[in-house]
Amino acid sequence: MPALFVEVTLRAALLGLGTAAVLWAFRIRSATVRHAAWTAVVVAMLILPAWSTVGPRVPLRILPASDFLPALNVLPADPATESPTADAGTAALAVMASRGPSRGTWLLTSVYVVGLFMLLFRLGIGTAQAQRLRRTAVSHADRATSAHCATPITVGWLSPSLILPEGWQQWSAAQLDAVLIHEREHARRRDPLVQWLALLNRAIFWFHPLAWWLERRLAILAEEACDAAVVRAGHAPQDYCGYLVDMAQALKRQGRRVNIAGMAMPGSGLSHRMRQIFEEGSMTPTPRARVICTFALCALSSVVFGAGMLAPRTSAGDVPGPVSTPDFSGNWTHASSTYAGRGRGGTGTLGVEREVRVTIHSGAPVNCGTACTIVQDASTLTLSRTDQPGTTPPDNGPVVLNLDGSESTITQVEGSTFPATAKWEGEKLVVTRGGPYSGVTQVLSMVNGQLTVVTRFTSSDAPVTMKYVRR
Repeated sequence: MPALFVEVTLRAALLGLGTAAVLWAFRIRSATVRHAAWTAVVVAMLILPAWSTVGPRVPLRILPASDFLPALNVLPADPATESPTADAGTAALAVMASRGPSRGTWLLTSVYVVGLFMLLFRLGIGTAQAQRLRRTAVSHADRATSAHCATPITVGWLSPSLILPEGWQQWSAAQLDAVLIHEREHARRRDPLVQWLALLNRAIFWFHPLAWWLERRLAILAEEACDAAVVRAGHAPQDYCGYLVDMAQALKRQGRRVNIAGMAMPGSGLSHRMRQIFEEGSMTPTPRARVICTFALCALSSVVFGAGMLAPRTSAGDVPGPVSTPDFSGNWTHASSTYAGRGRGGTGTLGVEREVRVTIHSGAPVNCGTACTIVQDASTLTLSRTDQPGTTPPDNGPVVLNLDGSESTITQVEGSTFPATAKWEGEKLVVTRGGPYSGVTQVLSMVNGQLTVVTRFTSSDAPVTMKYVRR
């Protein structure tokens, strides 16, 4: 959960910055175009959690390399493309997953759920109030009227409805026409639906400042776009601003604002809107070519930042070169081992002899015993044992592994055989047994000059780690 929080928060911030940069670069002043661009950001944010979990992603190396990155689950998961930093991140994530959720994770999740529930509950009340307002509105002179609203309001998602306050019959013909143009523009643009989505986005991303800003900004831009439609219809800016002031005073006299999910007139940012009404540039439609270029670049930035998987930056000196495979050739003697528990080699007391016996009787392809000799070339790895006197011999004879990924045949002491495959994964050789007891996996690596063989079983037994030093 913390990893998803961080990744989605960063991606959403990049979406907002990318859209703001495009709008600034093209000098977009039209409220309609800006409203459409920011609506796209809201939709992208709503998709982000699901996309971050199951959608295809491309590494974007834009974050500074830091120790906290592995815990954020922002590194490539493909072993073929992972860098050493990504290997460390994958290992850290595996350790975190094995430990389970921490107390901090539970606390963070609980706080988020409480905030989400409160805002969703508030949104649900507003939605229910809007539906109730539509049902209880009465018709006067073919106009839906309600005593529960002090100003005109447009509610509804797919088929928005205009509801007028009581006393609208006293308005002048010019004022009524301006109101109808304004609210019909809300309905045509589906502004109530967009605003509901912005409120839903705010509830889901209540911890993100961008979600709160978007909800407020979209409300103001929607009002500005409808104001522009009124001015373009021929109404004088002075008269129209007077109508808006009258609406605001009526709302103030009522002394309360009903919690309704809809577009109420005069709406938000009245003083700013009135300044915009008198600015000719904000009321003038944007040329089609600029609109197309703006939407294209906004869409491109949304795809890049939405599908991109955040990863640390790399400099020229950090780019890893070709991975070289180690040479395990040499004479090796057992140095230490871990204990898998009862069942691997029978019963007995814990000790060095017991530990060795556990491993060499595991049925795994690579059984070095107490001492062995390895000869490795480009295509094969040959292992033969020179066990010390008095020790239990391994349960299979000399082993020859094909290193090209093709199947090898292992012969046990009693004559039975089983298949095994060996393949390189970076600087580690992974050997997997097939046939009976298939699923046993071994990883051979060089650690501080020692040969390390880690055997993992399909049962509940713990992995066995055996280390060998050169003789």
